[in-house]
Amino acid sequence: MTASLYYCYGPEMAGRKGEGRGVGAPTDARLGVLWGRGVASSPPLCRDALVMAGVAAMMKSSCHGRGTLAAHRYSLLLLLLLVLLQAHVGHASRDDITRQQVFVGENITLKCYAKQDHLQSYRWVYIRQGTKRPQVLSSGRTLIVQEPRFSLITQMEGGKVNLELKLTDVRSHESGLFMCWRQGQKPDPQVLVTILEHGSQSERQTVVHSESPAVVQYGEAATFSCYIQPAWPVRVTWLKDGKMISWRDRLYTQTKKRLLGNTQGQEQHTQDDQLVASLFVASVRQNASFTCRIETSPPEEHSMQVTVRVPRVDSLTAEPDKDLVEYGQPLTLTCTVSGSNSEVLWLKDGSELVFGAVFPKRRKQSTMHPPNRLVSTVHFESISFADNGQYVCYIPGASKHILINIEDRPPRLLGVTGNNFYEDEELSLRCTTQYAKNAGTQVTITWTFEGAVINPNAYESLTYPGEHNTTVHQLVLTHASARNIGTYQCITPFGSAQIYVEMYAPPSLSEPLPSEVHFQEGEFFQLPCLTIGHPLPSVHWEKKAGDRWEVVEGSEGSGSSSELIFPRASASDAGSYRCVAKSEAGSFLAEIFAVMERPDPEVLEIIAPETVIVGENFTIQCTVRNWEAEVEFTLNGASLMSSLAERFNVLRYPMEESLTEAFLIVRDSELQDSGQYRCSAGAAVSLPAPVLIKLPEARVVGLSASAPVVGRDLNITCVVNNWDGLVTFVFNNEAVEPQSNGWRYAIFPGVEGDTVTTHILTVPTATHHHSGRYECFTTPSSSRSLNINVWDVPEVTLELQDKEELNWRDAPIPIACKIKGISPDMVTVLFSHEDTPQVSIQNRTKMSTSSQLVNVAVSEGEEGDEPLTIFTLGFYSLSKDFEGLWSCEVFLPSGDSLSKDTLYMEIYEPPEFVNPPPEQLFQEDGTDLRLNCSVSGPPETMVAWYRQGIQEPIVFDRMSALLFIPRFTTTDEGYYVCRASSHGREIQTNTYLSLGTPQPRVESVVASPAVVGQEFSVTCTVSNWDREVVFFHNKEPLDFRPDSRYFKEQQGVLQDEVEQHHLMAHTLRVADATHTDSGVVECFLTTEIFGSINVTVMDVPATDVTVHASQPTLPLGQIVQLSGPQTAFAGSELVLTCVVSPQVAQDIDIVLVHNTLYLYVGGIVLAEDPRVDIVTDNTNDGSRILYLRIIDVKATDEGTYQCATSTNPPAYSTLVVSVAAPEKPTELPEVVTNLPSVPGVPDLAVTPMLLPGVMDVLGQEGEDIILPCRISPIIDFSISENSRNYFVKWTRGGGSTTQVLSQDDIILHYDGHRMTLNTGVDTRTSGVMHYDLTLRQVVPEDSGVYACTLFDKSLNQIGHREISLDVEMPPEDWKCEFPMEWRGEWYDTRYRQMSEILPQEFKRSFCVSTSGENFIIQHKWRQCFRCVHFHTEAPKLAAVQEHTVHGDPGRAVLHPG
Repeated sequence: MTASLYYCYGPEMAGRKGEGRGVGAPTDARLGVLWGRGVASSPPLCRDALVMAGVAAMMKSSCHGRGTLAAHRYSLLLLLLLVLLQAHVGHASRDDITRQQVFVGENITLKCYAKQDHLQSYRWVYIRQGTKRPQVLSSGRTLIVQEPRFSLITQMEGGKVNLELKLTDVRSHESGLFMCWRQGQKPDPQVLVTILEHGSQSERQTVVHSESPAVVQYGEAATFSCYIQPAWPVRVTWLKDGKMISWRDRLYTQTKKRLLGNTQGQEQHTQDDQLVASLFVASVRQNASFTCRIETSPPEEHSMQVTVRVPRVDSLTAEPDKDLVEYGQPLTLTCTVSGSNSEVLWLKDGSELVFGAVFPKRRKQSTMHPPNRLVSTVHFESISFADNGQYVCYIPGASKHILINIEDRPPRLLGVTGNNFYEDEELSLRCTTQYAKNAGTQVTITWTFEGAVINPNAYESLTYPGEHNTTVHQLVLTHASARNIGTYQCITPFGSAQIYVEMYAPPSLSEPLPSEVHFQEGEFFQLPCLTIGHPLPSVHWEKKAGDRWEVVEGSEGSGSSSELIFPRASASDAGSYRCVAKSEAGSFLAEIFAVMERPDPEVLEIIAPETVIVGENFTIQCTVRNWEAEVEFTLNGASLMSSLAERFNVLRYPMEESLTEAFLIVRDSELQDSGQYRCSAGAAVSLPAPVLIKLPEARVVGLSASAPVVGRDLNITCVVNNWDGLVTFVFNNEAVEPQSNGWRYAIFPGVEGDTVTTHILTVPTATHHHSGRYECFTTPSSSRSLNINVWDVPEVTLELQDKEELNWRDAPIPIACKIKGISPDMVTVLFSHEDTPQVSIQNRTKMSTSSQLVNVAVSEGEEGDEPLTIFTLGFYSLSKDFEGLWSCEVFLPSGDSLSKDTLYMEIYEPPEFVNPPPEQLFQEDGTDLRLNCSVSGPPETMVAWYRQGIQEPIVFDRMSALLFIPRFTTTDEGYYVCRASSHGREIQTNTYLSLGTPQPRVESVVASPAVVGQEFSVTCTVSNWDREVVFFHNKEPLDFRPDSRYFKEQQGVLQDEVEQHHLMAHTLRVADATHTDSGVVECFLTTEIFGSINVTVMDVPATDVTVHASQPTLPLGQIVQLSGPQTAFAGSELVLTCVVSPQVAQDIDIVLVHNTLYLYVGGIVLAEDPRVDIVTDNTNDGSRILYLRIIDVKATDEGTYQCATSTNPPAYSTLVVSVAAPEKPTELPEVVTNLPSVPGVPDLAVTPMLLPGVMDVLGQEGEDIILPCRISPIIDFSISENSRNYFVKWTRGGGSTTQVLSQDDIILHYDGHRMTLNTGVDTRTSGVMHYDLTLRQVVPEDSGVYACTLFDKSLNQIGHREISLDVEMPPEDWKCEFPMEWRGEWYDTRYRQMSEILPQEFKRSFCVSTSGENFIIQHKWRQCFRCVHFHTEAPKLAAVQEHTVHGDPGRAVLHPG
């Protein structure tokens, strides 16, 4: 039968009617995802969607009227299917959905097991993701869908029919839900298929972790949980010992919940959510394995094991045996329990057995025994009849008992018990006997009272058996009274016991309390509450606070009384109180009311000022006692309180002891405020306090003058108070009239309300004629005077005494301050450094200085008609602290400055040898000689090597020069001079070089890995030594007897035909190694010539590579050297080696720094990164070695590494390391070329260009250029040249000469400070090393042909590759130049001196980068960068701002403005 699918489209599908859509057709219905990952569609929405789909199909069939009757029947069947399916889908658990992920182009195979008799009712249904429209794929054994990629295979399996649906070559849009459905049943299976694109990451649901108890007590409940991610709904099946747990089993409760991965308030991220599946077991009674299985494809399981502990008492024994123990013997009861953590409880005859000081002859002890067993023992020192009884060892859930009974135990009386009684109530006493029944006769009990036998008719008697073979005899008096108080005794044939009983008396007052009490404020108050009763009651006071009563603190009495006490009574103590008495016989309450009475108020004191100036504020103080209300003030009998003026204010402050202080504050006093002031507190009135208000008096407050200097205005300032008119200025006893002589007079009143006025008399362009006495008058009785001397303006010049010479630190040049036109006898001359006073000379003779490093000389003379005084500041010694801006300033006696000049002083360090070459040096014939000469001092210091008698230098460079003589012979013998010069200062040292005989030495000491039980060896290689070597282990000589584990061998290594060096390898072999073989192994030629190595014997073979298999050496004359690769690949290992010369004392610290982070300082490792390891060692020649090893290199390891010593001056070596990605290509393309091979010599592989010929490299001025070279085999430069077979060097050809740039790992060129060698093993190619040359800040003169050449030890060239470098000038617009309008000389107002701006230079710095008015400049001689901003304020006036640049100046961003 052929079936068709029909659709009625909604408005959004208009225009597409009639388009059939199969499984592979795209969908445009935007109704959401029914079962999408992370989307939870509600069941009603699913039902609505399914019903709408069914109705749509039905409407389509009826609207178009197409199809046969079978088609209509099929449509009805489909509608029925949809209605039933929506009911099941809506109510089915989403947890029954399993997930399957496949890639585009793969196949899907789904299986559904159907019952054979209902086969026709099974359907395969498909709902595509993004729609809610189901599609029936099959019915029974028939495939309905018309898609050739679908197939349905049916076969019998285990009594059921397997309906296997297969879809081949899946497409990316076919993700969706596949269900096998049968009418009336829940779909099974339900498979959500997700189609993934190739290359995308598949996501699978897994159990990330679980939670469960490892051990539980027998019968306890337990919860087992599995945490599943992603938190998709999934079917979870729980199994116990491999068997599935049914949902219907009431012993188990299965739950699932979604656990959010984010905290409250954060953005929701569903990928962090977890699905928690839990199994609650109500009672666990046996060991079991619980497994949670998620029904994924394939299923994933996670098992949890639980162990059940069952408490049990394993044994309870007695030692000696319970039936054999005799009176007086020791007895030990031992109880062994298992399966419980509870303490063992011992019982005797049903009561807990008590231990401690009360029972010193029995003790208890508990100890743990493996596995999980607790042993508890009770030990009796001496068993007696009192110890008879039933003993029980008890733990929760289990117990055992044992009966201890000594033979012939006689009956005994246990004692008499009873209670006190109330009058006319029952009195009951009990007399208890034990083992009385064993006596075989009836026991007769007799009761006595106060020694007399009680008539049996006077009381009721009861006898009844008790527990543990006891008998109770009870005496009962039904109506007891006071005559029954006394001692009762129970008499038996085997003993007697007695008890004293009393009659209870309820508590009551022995003395009555008043209903109301009165007390005075501030007095001591005490009220006792006395009670009686039996037993004596406890008594305390309570105070009523609202609706509740609170205990009065401190009122708890001792005995039967309590006192209510007020140490200093106050109003807060008034109120309701009650006395409370309690005892076993009862309680009572007695209530009182406390009332406070106040004393009469009194005025103690009134204090007021006698006189007050008009406008001032004043205060009147009044002190009262026993008064809490307002204090009233009066003036001349009139009250000031009824209507206080704005100028009046009253403040009140309570004090201690009922005192109160009141203050009347009067502001802006007036004349009418004069009079008699009084204060009153109720009826109490103070004595009068008279106050007189007066007008203020005029007076001159001060008279001052500005600096009296010729040519400047002279201002005479007179400050007066309480004066509104003009003042009179007098000059040399004559009144001044400003209008007549051209002087100026001005008045400046104070601020509003201020009575101070300033009067200024100005003398324009003062001269010496204006010197004299000045006076200021308000009235004849109020004046001030001032003597003024007008000074000339001196000419001050500050300069170095010798302007032509540099100011060397060891030869300081004095500073001369020339003062012209003034006598130094009355002034003060001040020398300052960076605005800090250094030397002060007062009146030419009195000197004060802040430093002991200077001296002052004063000389006088004349220049023309004016006097000239020179103050010379000399220095005993100089340091960098004295560098900077100095000033010389002249001050008047008044402290005013007359004149000033400044000078910027630079201090230069003279050149000094850092490591002077030796006076005499012996060199072996035919060996290469390298002798370094380095100095400290100015950066431009030139160092050169000369041969005596030859004026031309052999080699020269700044700060350091390396003398290199290859293959030293007798013609090279003689005197050599190292000369350093800078600005006319020159130092030199002589060294005599001569041939020397080869000396024996230890070339290397190497040990093989040492493992316990295996053999290892230590090889000592020596040169120029043909005798035996002596081996020591931990400073003890080794025993080489035939029966020992040690034996040695020797073998010639190499006979060097050129250098005539004989090498011999002496090998120490140690058999069957043990840990005692660890330590230091030494090989001695003589007591002064030896080598050593530290050997560690390990339990397993070592996997780490030893970073110091061979010892590096320093070139002669070099102090410190940091070497290693300049490029490290991310994830690889980086090893840097720092070698410090043996000439540096051992107490000098070594410092290792990465960028600004200290890694190692003076023996202390400061690096906290676990990837970093720092190891120290010593070489045979005494050099100290520092190895830095970094594993798993990261980008943060990039930067500058520096190894330095704490010498003075410090020596240091720097290495810049960059980190590259593992797959990242090098700076230039690489091709390995196999050169023609030489017999017995490996090939050289260098980095050529991609095409044959010379490689061309183009660079711009100022850039860093890397010239790469790859070599095979790997050359270890740490091995001495005599032991190596290969050498490599860089050369540069230009013109008619060829310059050698490097030899092995040494830079030889005089311009080597701009060159760096980067050597190391190439991690990408086995057996290849890189030997790259880096040229820093290249210039056009660096252009030329560079060659990397490999030689064998006979100097035969076996490999060669050339690189052509062309350095171009940068374009014109790249150049950094200052604008034309800024060039020229400018006066610097900060340093008060002239500064010149050149096209590219500014203040000893040159321009490196620019943006608008912002420039980055670098100091000529230091690595110091500053950002300078120029801004033109006005013609011929410019503002400059400077800021220090930190970090890489090339990355600085310049912002205009």
